[in-house]
Amino acid sequence: MTKRTPVGFENYDDVRMLDIRKNFHKKYVKPLVNMDAEIINNVDFNGEKRILDLGCGYGDLLSSIKKRTRGCELLGVDISGEMIINAKKLCKGVKFSVADAQGLPFKKDYFDIVICKHILCHVTDIQKAMNEIRRVLKKDGIVVIVQNTLANKSKMHTERYRQYVAKELGRSYLDTNHRFNIENYTNYITGFRILKEERMFGYFISPDPGPLIDYISSMKDFYVPIPKKEEWNEVINKLKILITREISGKKLFEEVVGTGMVLLQKV
Repeated sequence: MTKRTPVGFENYDDVRMLDIRKNFHKKYVKPLVNMDAEIINNVDFNGEKRILDLGCGYGDLLSSIKKRTRGCELLGVDISGEMIINAKKLCKGVKFSVADAQGLPFKKDYFDIVICKHILCHVTDIQKAMNEIRRVLKKDGIVVIVQNTLANKSKMHTERYRQYVAKELGRSYLDTNHRFNIENYTNYITGFRILKEERMFGYFISPDPGPLIDYISSMKDFYVPIPKKEEWNEVINKLKILITREISGKKLFEEVVGTGMVLLQKV
């Protein structure tokens, strides 16, 4: 199988960078939108069902599902070999394999539930991935899609800082949020009906720019071509100066963070 590079994850094997982004939301977004809990509370995982976590990362969602279900067959796939190695360590008793969302190694009508949490925005060919999901899903099977929403009204915009970095680097920034989101997912769901759609919002609040700078610093792979370490550090230092100056005198840095969840059923 030829490995395709996910959009915005040219060095996706870097587990540490993924951890930085996840921990940013856990520590600094209030109220915390616990999407793993939302998925578990909105989907029936009971019974002898086959469940696929597509783009499972290091298996944290499947670990949570495993603790709350009985009788299900859990499978996780990811394009990153390092992620799968870590997933096998975290979640015993779950089957994991390296696979591409655009060419899943499963037979037709195999799964009862497919979960796509913050992954479809990174797939090179989104429609091809959705076709594969439909192929491996049983009739009346459920797809859970979690993606960001663009329906934010922020006092300050992180996106502007990302674009500042792109300009300083002389590179393009892969804006995955605009590729696939809760506003445009309906362009890709032929053969499915919508069961539920919801949006949840929190606020990133911090008295200093440090956490935001660390968050943006973890996104080096989203710039094309990927910058070298020296030029990346130089631009990030400029960004620190810019953000510090802009929020000088303000008590808090605030920004709206929006996430959405959609439940689809194969027809």
